[in-house]
Amino acid sequence: MDLSNVLFVSDMDETLFNSNKVITEKNIKAIRSLQNHGGTFTVATGRSVTGFLPYKDTIKPDIPVILYNGAVIYDDKNDEIIWSTILGEEVRENVKNILKVFPSIGIQVMSADGVFSYNSTPEFLKFMERERLPFIKVDSIDELPDGWIKVEMTRDLVNKEAFNTYIEVNTIMNHKFIYTGDNSCEIVRENVSKGDALKRLIDYLKFQDKQVYCIGDHNNDIEMISYANIGFAVSNSLDKVKAVANVVVSSCNDNPISEAIHYIMKENKNKYNL
Repeated sequence: MDLSNVLFVSDMDETLFNSNKVITEKNIKAIRSLQNHGGTFTVATGRSVTGFLPYKDTIKPDIPVILYNGAVIYDDKNDEIIWSTILGEEVRENVKNILKVFPSIGIQVMSADGVFSYNSTPEFLKFMERERLPFIKVDSIDELPDGWIKVEMTRDLVNKEAFNTYIEVNTIMNHKFIYTGDNSCEIVRENVSKGDALKRLIDYLKFQDKQVYCIGDHNNDIEMISYANIGFAVSNSLDKVKAVANVVVSSCNDNPISEAIHYIMKENKNKYNL
């Protein structure tokens, strides 16, 4: 079976990873089978470079990966950022204003210099300890260097309803807030998304003739799932993600990548009478 026309892009957390942050052997075998038949596989994630790198030898993407929810396209084979964008300088003042209203909110700023944390909350510390990822604590937002790629706010210690109402009213020009988990909300450029980055990557690689398949679970996956020829949602997805997907597969704990790849192979076998 020749799958050289296939590009399959997967979210990482709660999709490729199960709820214990493990990539199952069954999912890995399915990815290798796709690759061995000529298919192309990569990931699109909200993770930073340091958050992705511990898994690169397990995942073995064929092409550059999409990081920071679409703000960076990273070539792990050459350790090179091939495209990126940064937030406007005005975001720093907006973050300060948010902290005046919600002083317990956790602020993580990701830049080319690393991950910086102000007000490290239990949720954030639990994630970083489990992943064994380095970060730099700061005592003031003013200590942070310029060149912010994205801001992540952890909301485990604040009233989420009040926070949601605040950001609906207090928007930032040319930027947007996106919810990426139960306790996380991010600030990115208005035109930044995994879907937009995927279009850039396809143009960069001249992959316009590929059949694109994407899979994910949360708000930050909607654009790429909508863009795909066939979009998959795992069954643990938000309802709004399932609504834009063509196919709903099993939960992240039940080998959804394997199921999606089986679907891809079956569809291509039928389409090309292989």
